[in-house]
Amino acid sequence: MIKHRLLVYHQIGRRKRWLLTILLMVMVAVGLYDQKTAILGDQWLMWWVTMLVIGLIWTYYAIFTRRASIQLFPNYIRLQGPFIGKNISYGRIYAVTPGNMSQHFSKERLKKREEAIVNTYLNATCVFIELRSIPSSFKWNKLWFPRYLFGTNRRGIICCVDDWMTLSNQIESARSGRHARIDPDRHKRQRTVVGHILAEDLDF
Repeated sequence: MIKHRLLVYHQIGRRKRWLLTILLMVMVAVGLYDQKTAILGDQWLMWWVTMLVIGLIWTYYAIFTRRASIQLFPNYIRLQGPFIGKNISYGRIYAVTPGNMSQHFSKERLKKREEAIVNTYLNATCVFIELRSIPSSFKWNKLWFPRYLFGTNRRGIICCVDDWMTLSNQIESARSGRHARIDPDRHKRQRTVVGHILAEDLDF
């Protein structure tokens, strides 16, 4: 299995962790101060429960968002989110091309919160995996994946990764390997056809 992290999730996690860390530090300081002064009164339990919830959210952004990636397997690629993943057969892939997010999302179409997250990658080169059709399992993808992972002009997935060229080459190599396993005589037939064409071209 080959894994490429999705940089959009990396950006989301980094921004949220920073804010939540500050908030947790403040809440812990107030909670400890309350042990001596009881400034929270009857609300001390709610304060600590809230702190626990924020701690769980921090864990999500600190640990689970790091799982988000594009994973390559022999027969399919997997769009892995923080919690769930979706498998896509190589046969469903129509084309793999370089591109960038600005081809699908302009700043005017992004909300302020979204723009702050993806602005770094709007003009960065990404890999666009164009699909012949969307898998039925993606019906509820908006519940699990942010919308800026999916193309708007064409069906597909926008993959901002550390090395877009390597990812593109690896997907194409995996697709070729799959075709070779399914139809081992395909390459022979192609060579035979090419041979006939060359023979006709050379026949004066």
